[in-house]
Amino acid sequence: MKRLLLLVVIGLILLAVGVNWYYTRQVRDQLDQMANAVSMFGTLSYDSVRLSPGGAVNINDLSFQLHQGRGGVDVGRISLQTANLLALFTLEGKLESGRLPESLGVSVKDVRFPLDGALASMSRQMPGGTSPTFASGVPFDAAGCDGRTQFSANDLMHMDYFDIRADVEVHYQLIDDGNRLRFYASARTYDASAIHLDATIDLAAGSLSTLDLARSMENARLSSFSLEYEDLGYYERMLAFCAEEMDMSRSEYLAHHLEAWKQAWARFNAEAGPDLVAAYESFLNDPKQISVRSDAETSVSFDGIENYTMSGLLERMNVRLVVNYGDPQPLDIKAPESPRQRIASAPTPASDPIPASAEAPTDTQDTAAASKPDDATTPARAESADTGTTEEATAEPASRWVRVEPAELDAYRNDRVRIRMRSGDSYAGRLERVDADNVHIRVEGVGGFYIRPLALEEIREVEVYGGF
Repeated sequence: MKRLLLLVVIGLILLAVGVNWYYTRQVRDQLDQMANAVSMFGTLSYDSVRLSPGGAVNINDLSFQLHQGRGGVDVGRISLQTANLLALFTLEGKLESGRLPESLGVSVKDVRFPLDGALASMSRQMPGGTSPTFASGVPFDAAGCDGRTQFSANDLMHMDYFDIRADVEVHYQLIDDGNRLRFYASARTYDASAIHLDATIDLAAGSLSTLDLARSMENARLSSFSLEYEDLGYYERMLAFCAEEMDMSRSEYLAHHLEAWKQAWARFNAEAGPDLVAAYESFLNDPKQISVRSDAETSVSFDGIENYTMSGLLERMNVRLVVNYGDPQPLDIKAPESPRQRIASAPTPASDPIPASAEAPTDTQDTAAASKPDDATTPARAESADTGTTEEATAEPASRWVRVEPAELDAYRNDRVRIRMRSGDSYAGRLERVDADNVHIRVEGVGGFYIRPLALEEIREVEVYGGF
């Protein structure tokens, strides 16, 4: 019995050594091929390739150095992370058979990139090249800083960031046999900031087949997400740099930056509300942490996200804001009020107040419908000419999107349509055909198009472009 046990132990050791040699050999061969491919530009080297008991393949001390000592990039460790050793051993076979593993991740530790090195300077010296830009993760951090929208490598060096050191991690997990995907990514820049993204996506793939998963992305829905920014010293350096650039004291620049930050939201066709402005001001005075996270029971189709206004999307997903690890509060962002909305909201003797909608608009279709005059209000606007408001009210051209009944759609073949479903999802394309059960629209995509059927009985609202 003891002899049999000894043989089993020896066999397992030999198996582990053999598998380790096989996989590390494959990785080393790939690295050697890469080194040969880039040899005319520089030298790619590494210290070792190791398997960990937890099911990871680690490449240690990877370095790429340009010829003639002109600098390069160093990486402490690159890891391919699987669930366990068994998952690692079966990874190659699963990929060859067209299946994805239930979980997989890549982490890059201690990336070191000198901003005053050759690679950074080469990008500036190339024809049409510019200095690499940097985004902290908080929108509009460069607002008010002498006309900047982002900070360049030269700006960062003036903030004493000469060597960028960072850790990056990306990981996914397929749940419930491919019906749900959880995605996680993080990036930590030493002495600057850390950003963490976590999202859950409904796929309804029903398998781990790459083909089924790819098909399911067409109807993928965002179920929840969180995005967190941690300040590790960046804001203090940035505010000091910009105050010097603007020749202001710190308090003067804080007020100036806050005002510019408020105005910058117009780039997203949005407006920061007073609660959001107050929250950001408190962060500026004590920069620690900002996060936004959704807390909704309903998901949102990726295909229809572009049809939402920012404020409508945030409302639908019930996005909350947390500043400096405090209590969650609503993310106070709204659509800016248009000139027509301002005129309509001011009652005149010739018009009645517009009743509030029973359901707040959540996408561009709602916004267009809310701002479009209907038959009952058109005469009232015409009569308001005596008040001197006609010229102001007609300064904005009338929308060419016209609402029609779904039963009348067959008369608008090949016209552009926008359709909102009872579920709240929105779709846009050209009307291909209408049958007894479905409306078929032609949706243009990258490299081609596809025909999407939409159930007639589930359609809530339809608009046709130019359907006068």
